[in-house]
Amino acid sequence: MRTTLLALALLSSAPVFAADAAKVERIESGNRVSENLPAIPGELLERLNQYQNTRGASFQGWIDNGSMLIASMVDYHNRIRAGIDVVGISHFTSFLTNTESYRRDLRRAEYGDERIPEMRAFHEKIAPLNNAKSITSPLFVAQGFNDPRVPYTEAEQIVKAVRGNGGDVWYLMFKDEGHGFAKKANNDYFGAASMVFWQKYLLE
Repeated sequence: MRTTLLALALLSSAPVFAADAAKVERIESGNRVSENLPAIPGELLERLNQYQNTRGASFQGWIDNGSMLIASMVDYHNRIRAGIDVVGISHFTSFLTNTESYRRDLRRAEYGDERIPEMRAFHEKIAPLNNAKSITSPLFVAQGFNDPRVPYTEAEQIVKAVRGNGGDVWYLMFKDEGHGFAKKANNDYFGAASMVFWQKYLLE
């Protein structure tokens, strides 16, 4: 199912920005902050609530790493119709600077040590944040505010950068979540919002 949904996201189409892409409509509701999301149908949320556990359902399975999603939207912008970035890294240097200290050395071994000038220059070159002008398809960014692994600032800076270039971005942040969405109500809401996003940009 993951492969199927990723294939849907890669359907070729010329990118189309919403007419009001530059306008940001921010709504704070309890633990949830959303920007530019449409109203989520109550019936859809009610139907999801009937299931004991919707974590890992197909609408979450398009990709394992939000970082790869936004990098792909940079490199294959002429082929991707839309994408959903969940807790993705938008710049390895800022990520390594802001992630919890106990994780830094392990992540440096994986992504490269930003303290080495040559590696830092490479990070600057490949960072989706620095190449945000190439993200020309609608983007949905979802993030937990308390994420100790990928700080919420990674999400906010890519949202700001893409919008700054006229991009169409939905942004959803849960104030009571960390790395991923563990609470069923939050996960259901994210799932419903994802369905609405795919319907709008892949099916309409």
